[in-house]
Amino acid sequence: MANVNGPETTIARGNCSFTTLNLPRMAIESNHDINKFFELLDKYLDIAERQLLERYKYQCSKKVKNFPFLMGEAFWLDADKLGPEDTLESVVKHGTLSIGFIGLHECLMSLIGKHHGESAEAQELGLKIIGHMRDWCDDATKRHHLNYSLLATP
Repeated sequence: MANVNGPETTIARGNCSFTTLNLPRMAIESNHDINKFFELLDKYLDIAERQLLERYKYQCSKKVKNFPFLMGEAFWLDADKLGPEDTLESVVKHGTLSIGFIGLHECLMSLIGKHHGESAEAQELGLKIIGHMRDWCDDATKRHHLNYSLLATP
């Protein structure tokens, strides 16, 4: 797993925060207009990116002494290098800030009346939506030098 701030491992990093986007809601609000859907998607991706960054900054401001068990057991990468009064920034920078999504099937049904298993057009649109969100996360990673990720929320 990519880590712009250290070793590429899934061990001792964690998902620091996540926000889930409701794709069917955006599709319904767009009233079958795919361009409007992508405008709404960009709006909510921007909100999610900023919200995750704000939460990250809050987490960074906390001190090791606020999490004695997690820090004492070195559950997080680099936790063993910190003292009780140190902030968590050097630890949480290794974690991910995830933008999740739900309802791709329902989103496609609302937008074009078919889901990705029913037509090539729906499959292509579904991949375009996911690719757009993935590109947004990659760009956010570059903008903030933090590990933004995309995941399908169960």
